[in-house]
Amino acid sequence: MEEPIKSRELKFDANSELEVMAVLPFLCPDALESIELVCSDARLEAKGEADISMLDVVLTPQFKQARAWSTKGFVMGLSPKHFVHIEHLITSFSYLSVQDVQIMQQAYLEMPGFVKASVQCTVFNYEAVAKVLAENPNKLLRMTMSRKGLFVVERQQN
Repeated sequence: MEEPIKSRELKFDANSELEVMAVLPFLCPDALESIELVCSDARLEAKGEADISMLDVVLTPQFKQARAWSTKGFVMGLSPKHFVHIEHLITSFSYLSVQDVQIMQQAYLEMPGFVKASVQCTVFNYEAVAKVLAENPNKLLRMTMSRKGLFVVERQQN
């Protein structure tokens, strides 16, 4: 087998998980830091964002080693728990539960390199998530959520 390609970042115009998996396994997991995926398929843009699983992608060593993940035009059909190792996250999920918020909060509190997570979600319980955020204030993270489904977690500046 040939030597994996050493690249710090992958910026890729992809319209399916299959297209991402056609490239990702050939990259060196230890070198890859950032994955940025954009869906530019005009058919998908017409309906907003494309629902996509990415289950095969999140199981790769390349994904597990990445510190940054950004998507545009995709809605992840996975739990956000697959992404809690990511220090800088910009993506969309189809669903965000109270448990997801609690898992993300705990993971980010324990991650010294965490910068920011900006997550758009299609389905969520605003009142339940707002209650969790109000019950668990802390000085390390600022967590906000809008009624339109934008959930943002940022490390507070000292």
